[in-house]
Amino acid sequence: MGWTRKRPWSNAVPTFRGNIRFGSRLEADVYVALTAGLGEDERIFVHPRFPLVSIAPSENGAPLYFTPDFLIVGPKGWRVVEAKGRRSRDWERGRAAFVAAYGVDVEEVRSIKPGVGIRSSAPDSSGLGGGSR
Repeated sequence: MGWTRKRPWSNAVPTFRGNIRFGSRLEADVYVALTAGLGEDERIFVHPRFPLVSIAPSENGAPLYFTPDFLIVGPKGWRVVEAKGRRSRDWERGRAAFVAAYGVDVEEVRSIKPGVGIRSSAPDSSGLGGGSR
């Protein structure tokens, strides 16, 4: 029996838009769509880190973080957006910990359709859902 190469977990190909590196083409396309729809008083952050409280720290003592793809901040509140082509095992747990800690739901974008735009699975994807902070 010959050596077989392990299949990659995901087919995501790192992609650049300007000087920003994204983990996948979907993530890069979501960024372009979000920036095109930003109001003049809104700002987008790429890969912001939110510290999470842990009652059982890791063996090396490193703190836990939730790092969504995008954070949009505006006068009405903030919106957390995650481009998800494929869910990892830890995704739901991290998302639930973030929602419990910050009280803001995460808008999950599964695809972008030409002419339609972003298709999300968030309960309130109409505006700056979640809450104000």
